[in-house]
Amino acid sequence: MKKGTKRFRAFLLLILVLAGIKVISLGRYEEREAGVHTTNKCRVYYLLNLDGMKGLGHVAFMLTDEAEKGILYSYNGMQYSLAECLLGKAGVGKMKEFSLSQKEVEEFLLTGDLQVSDAAECDNFDRLMYRYISREEYEMIREQAKAYIAAGETFEKLYAASGSPEGEKELVDFVSREDVPKYQIYRHNCDTAARIFIEKIDEEMAEYNANNQRLVPAKNYKGMWKQFGDDWGFLRLGEDSPVEWFLWYIL
Repeated sequence: MKKGTKRFRAFLLLILVLAGIKVISLGRYEEREAGVHTTNKCRVYYLLNLDGMKGLGHVAFMLTDEAEKGILYSYNGMQYSLAECLLGKAGVGKMKEFSLSQKEVEEFLLTGDLQVSDAAECDNFDRLMYRYISREEYEMIREQAKAYIAAGETFEKLYAASGSPEGEKELVDFVSREDVPKYQIYRHNCDTAARIFIEKIDEEMAEYNANNQRLVPAKNYKGMWKQFGDDWGFLRLGEDSPVEWFLWYIL
């Protein structure tokens, strides 16, 4: 047998072994429900769309109240194009807010499909993690999200009026303010925003953000799965497509 053929077979065997190890390791990510709380009836959900954002992954988060009605939040870049964002530009982002009825929340948690207009990256989610929170914590997260929503709305309003020199100056002044949240695809994106909101009411999330966060959402989801305790539940949403399975496998 030629040396080249032997080397190729050895290489192929190595790939198969590594693939087998990877598949076996995925079995560690078993679903589990969150620990039930006797007084906290609201919930916060971290939602992962594996093939969102051109395959890089997209994250949103959702709050549900005592009546199991939901509000889903999704943060994306707005001021700059995707190409400019990939070059590292930081600009004002848009925080979308979707209100869901109790029935819509129930259907969403079964399928991962979000049946609303303008869903874009939020049309289908594949994994979630959640925990019970108090009404006070629910309202705390909502208040944080309002600042992001207001920033996006103000930017859109000023941009529409930026045809005059005065309007252009007002837009530039607003964007340059340090208190205006900025979307930056590597440092402050959909994933980091969701985790920053949640860390205000969860010590495990705060510790993870400080010491263990990764660049890719799927890696963060797996990392939190390994690190977080029984307060958090981790569940699969619907059935993975071949592309979603592949992304879950390689990331």
